[in-house]
Amino acid sequence: MRKPISVIINWSGPYSFDEAKKLKKQGIYLAYGRNRLGRDPSDKKLLYCGISERSVGIRIREHKNAVYNHPSNEWWIGRQVFPVRKSRETLEWAEWVITYFFDPSINTQKKLNPPPAEIYLVNEWFFKTGDRRRLNHIGIMHFISDVICWSPVTNKVGRGNLSTWEN
Repeated sequence: MRKPISVIINWSGPYSFDEAKKLKKQGIYLAYGRNRLGRDPSDKKLLYCGISERSVGIRIREHKNAVYNHPSNEWWIGRQVFPVRKSRETLEWAEWVITYFFDPSINTQKKLNPPPAEIYLVNEWFFKTGDRRRLNHIGIMHFISDVICWSPVTNKVGRGNLSTWEN
């Protein structure tokens, strides 16, 4: 059996499609909102989770005609901060947890089976300016938990949001 995997992702956003496609960072990204066919603008959900080893902006530009590229959608860009040594494999594990447990409508492959290893994914949320977001109950932060723990041994997932406090 594989040893447990821990990943911390710092998410920044939300970006519009036009802002996101200009970004030069590499990493993981999320599309959140509604697809073009959605009738109710308040019916937002996670639409897609992807990875780019090139510029995230280049990869997002490739989605320009996708059904989920609605003008009101949000794009969130994630940067792996732990483990410190960045790898495609680590981002793949984070993507797998997000797609399997939060069911984005466009992703298909990683929704078929749960991850085969024990995973601890911590999501930290930031404004585009780099300032930490304090409220976890709006938009995508309400949808995707701050902490997700998965164990294939027990076949259980634990998830929850962290509260912030000042010393």
